[in-house]
Amino acid sequence: MVTLTDKAATKVKELMNGQSEAGTASLRVAVRGGGCSGFQYALAFDEQREGDEIFEHQDIRLIVDSESMPFWTAPRSITSRACRARASP
Repeated sequence: MVTLTDKAATKVKELMNGQSEAGTASLRVAVRGGGCSGFQYALAFDEQREGDEIFEHQDIRLIVDSESMPFWTAPRSITSRACRARASP
């Protein structure tokens, strides 16, 4: 299961309200290889694709792709720090 801390949920909602496309209403959470430093978590606003797992938390849809899902076997929370780090391109 993937969840958001209260501060992260607030930040995600702020960022979602600033999106130009109203149809992109989900937060994609992915795990990518990070080389020597291990895995990295990628966050992006996106739409659901075939094979995605969907989690709902605090009125926010969280999408996890099938490749990333094995890394989310234990419950995890996304923090506001992670959201801030990915807020700027």
